[in-house]
Amino acid sequence: MQPLRKLKYRDWPGFRLHAVLACAVLSLLTVACTVASEQAPPPLVIIGATAQTAESLIPLALDRGYTVIGFARRPEAVSLRHERLTVLKGDVYDRDSIEAALSGKEIVISLLGPRVDISQPIPEMDLFSAGYTNILAAMQAKGNSRLLATSSIGAQKVMDQEPGPDAPRAEQWLWQIRGIYNDMRLMESIVRASQLDFTILRPGQLMPEPARNDLKIAVDRDAPELRLITYADFAAFILDEVESAQHVGHVVGLYSDRQLQYGVNFSTAE
Repeated sequence: MQPLRKLKYRDWPGFRLHAVLACAVLSLLTVACTVASEQAPPPLVIIGATAQTAESLIPLALDRGYTVIGFARRPEAVSLRHERLTVLKGDVYDRDSIEAALSGKEIVISLLGPRVDISQPIPEMDLFSAGYTNILAAMQAKGNSRLLATSSIGAQKVMDQEPGPDAPRAEQWLWQIRGIYNDMRLMESIVRASQLDFTILRPGQLMPEPARNDLKIAVDRDAPELRLITYADFAAFILDEVESAQHVGHVVGLYSDRQLQYGVNFSTAE
């Protein structure tokens, strides 16, 4: 009579088949996780999360599957709540607060802009030049490489002489808010001199209207001035540029065929 032998787990009926199946399942799960990780879009840091463009950009980014980190001096002003949205308090004059919002993996979108009454003369400022100096330094310190910087079509032209009383109203208006555009031009030169993968965006006059899908672009050249575009269309273009990286290293003017007409379709009181 054969002595009894202790049964080991590898002798169990079907052990080899079960082991093979288990390995196959684990392999499939590993591949699935890898593919999901590769397909996940990079997170976005949106500087100026209380800007009007952000009201269109943040929901659209979330709809497209992005994780969004909003950066604002007044984070409480962002009313939207979403599991993939975090809003952090910070100030572009404070480089440390910018670095705290970055991990090195994010694409940075700056909607930085002053809150001013554009119907009144605006003095010289350093919000853009100082702010972007800190943004660039923080990105370089943390290893972020992609930046989309918002400027304006108004930064195309230097106004170094006050227009006369009979000059078109548009020229008089541009003269009294020249402080913004002078600082924007300086900011653009600072961004161009960086080693980052930048795109400078120069939108025309932005309007709070539904998307019209009528954007036209001018790459590395002046765009037609005094044209209207919507915040919704601008936001969609920003995300399209994030996904295509088509204009890295370039300045892109954004405009439409709609002419700005004072007192008809535009007022500085808006």
